[in-house]
Amino acid sequence: MADQQVIQFLESILDYWSIEKIAHDSKLQDSLNRDSQKLIDDPDFLYLLKHQRNLKLVTGYGGHRQIVGSFSWIPGQRISRSFRPDESQEEFVSAPVTAVLARVGEELHDASAAKFVAAEIIQMSDDYVTLKWPVIENYEPRHLISDTWIHRDDKEARIEELIDLVKSGQLNHGPTLDILDQSRSPKVLDDNGQFVSDFTYEKRADIEKWVTKMDGTLLAIQGPPGSGKTTTAAMAALKVVSGGGRVAISGLSHEAPRRVIRRMEEIERALERKPSDTFHFAEQTRKGERNNYRFKTRNGLRTKQKDILAGATPVSGKFAQVVCATSFLLVDSIFGRNSFDLLIIEEASQYGIGELLAISRIAKNILVIGDPAQLQHFTKSEQHLNGADASVMTHVLGVSSMLPTSRGIFLRESYRMSQDICRYISRNFYADQLEMSRGCEKIEMKGLPSLVRLRVEHEDSYKESVHEAGAAIEISRKLLSGPGREWEDKSGRTTKIKASDILILAPFNDHVELIGECINQSPDKELFKGLQILTVNKAQGIEKPIVIYSVACSDSRLNDGGLAAFIHQHDRTNVAISRAQAMAVLICTDEILHIDDEPQESSPLKNFCEVATTIDFGQIERFF
Repeated sequence: MADQQVIQFLESILDYWSIEKIAHDSKLQDSLNRDSQKLIDDPDFLYLLKHQRNLKLVTGYGGHRQIVGSFSWIPGQRISRSFRPDESQEEFVSAPVTAVLARVGEELHDASAAKFVAAEIIQMSDDYVTLKWPVIENYEPRHLISDTWIHRDDKEARIEELIDLVKSGQLNHGPTLDILDQSRSPKVLDDNGQFVSDFTYEKRADIEKWVTKMDGTLLAIQGPPGSGKTTTAAMAALKVVSGGGRVAISGLSHEAPRRVIRRMEEIERALERKPSDTFHFAEQTRKGERNNYRFKTRNGLRTKQKDILAGATPVSGKFAQVVCATSFLLVDSIFGRNSFDLLIIEEASQYGIGELLAISRIAKNILVIGDPAQLQHFTKSEQHLNGADASVMTHVLGVSSMLPTSRGIFLRESYRMSQDICRYISRNFYADQLEMSRGCEKIEMKGLPSLVRLRVEHEDSYKESVHEAGAAIEISRKLLSGPGREWEDKSGRTTKIKASDILILAPFNDHVELIGECINQSPDKELFKGLQILTVNKAQGIEKPIVIYSVACSDSRLNDGGLAAFIHQHDRTNVAISRAQAMAVLICTDEILHIDDEPQESSPLKNFCEVATTIDFGQIERFF
């Protein structure tokens, strides 16, 4: 890529964040232009009533004034989980939201008169919420929206620095050059001191060796479902740390890096070693005000001292050899050039290329791990230029859907799925290149097939279906009640199905909320304790013996086909079905499988129905 093209690309990334902010605000304004009842019925919208007169002024990061106050809201209003502060963590985690402000004492009749600000829910009950928001004179909160925007000022500054380096001809950081010039091959040395030209591995130990032989470069790993992406990342991190190096692990969310840390600990314990004797880590646990972070270290210390992460301050006599954080922290100026020996990007198919470029300077080498055939990088606008909206993996692969072995590593074995599930996933998403690992042939549901399609009939359901919710619950009830069903794992162990072995998935939040409500209203709701209900978007990284995927929408022609296009997306179907180890159940109508009165020939959902055992609603009792 010529210098001028590189500069245009980097400038497009700067434009990307500006365009996304405009699209974000436009979406919020559109959401306000609805009648009050529709706002109240929207689970991503919290309709505030009045404040409780316990307002107080506080000083936030950088001396900015903020207000803390409580507001009542409509009791019983169905709200999404995004509003709930996360109390499951060891440390309380507040919920970031967008506050819609209006002039004090005036009704908000026109969305253009509203001001949108980033705010935090710091406490919530069934009828009131305690909120912290920035001071804007003569304005007060009227609504809360779960969708929030975090400013990218620091990232924009890093991209501008890159532009200056390119213009001056002084950009010489290997991994960054690899990102900007897709014609460059990874620089990884073999045992003879030559660069590796073919990354086809014979055993997983080859991958660990290659990671330690990276020579100022970026190396990509494509990992299909169940192929051990998290384990590969953990082994790579341990290999670098054991050699005296430092590792940063980043992902779109905090959970992805945490999974790697947990796997590192599991590996060490399996080798009968104490994890704390091998590595010391610090992780970002809370993001409140902009650039204000709190960290947790292995010994339980809670601190705001970022120099611990930078390696300048020891904790219990040790430095943080492994740092887990999102790009919002790693872009901080405390991390200079090559602060880490290796930067690992988890779920790189959801990680924006601009996010990576903003932090690429902090590491000598970069390992990106993801799968472009699974959930992709989400953008709010379609107006971006020069590929600035691409994910890291999409940028690395270019027009390919599969990573060629000359460019990186394709993890070709799945350790998760039964034979029939793996065959379906491999054929529909990986050109038959995904293989079942040894032992997976033992995985099965005793007395049941691995692929089941439940055919249902209903009309005019868009994003939720009472009929399908009842079907998903009835299947779960049948599997859990009475003598119960058993499944066999890849070690040959047979166990009875528990509620925690079942995962119910849906494309839409509305359907997830409906299924949860139906279970809570059920007289035998205790039977389902431990059962998970999630949207597909939140399920990546999860595996369960049984997955029930309910698409909810009645007909592909509803909403001018927009919902059907969303449901039929290949990456969504891949993630939904591949969460299953022993059995995947698809609940859908015949009508959702057709578009414009013609079968959706390339739809993986339709292909699933062709190879699955099909039953009707009335057969649930006898079949399961």
